[in-house]
Amino acid sequence: MSTSFFVAADWLAEHIDDPEIQIIDARMAPPGQEERDLNAEYQAGHIPGAVFFDIEALSDHTSPLPHMMPRAEAFAVAMRELGVSSDKHLVVYDEGNLFSAPRAWWMLRTFGVEKVSIVAGGAGGLAPRWATAGAGPPRTAGR
Repeated sequence: MSTSFFVAADWLAEHIDDPEIQIIDARMAPPGQEERDLNAEYQAGHIPGAVFFDIEALSDHTSPLPHMMPRAEAFAVAMRELGVSSDKHLVVYDEGNLFSAPRAWWMLRTFGVEKVSIVAGGAGGLAPRWATAGAGPPRTAGR
């Protein structure tokens, strides 16, 4: 399967049930909104089947600098805990107002994942529209 850097939200809607696609929610609070509870927001509305790629939780907390890349071993453990498979086409989205989907793309590519795409423009209002009532508890990296 060939992957492109960007996919459209409509493309994702058409392929949402494809077993070769794995969806990653990489939302992150913009500067000045750090008090937001992103895990609660994710639970309240996300694209069905998406796992929450918590960039803050996945960062190297031993560094004095924010959001530094984790060690490869720690990243691999977190991806296993999330059930992320590098054999699938990973499709990453955010709210469309920040850099978090490209950041997740970069982290995944840095650690050797080849088939990764970003939802162009973010998921925006799609996640709440696609959210399903009664979905099981989400898997969240680093929590």
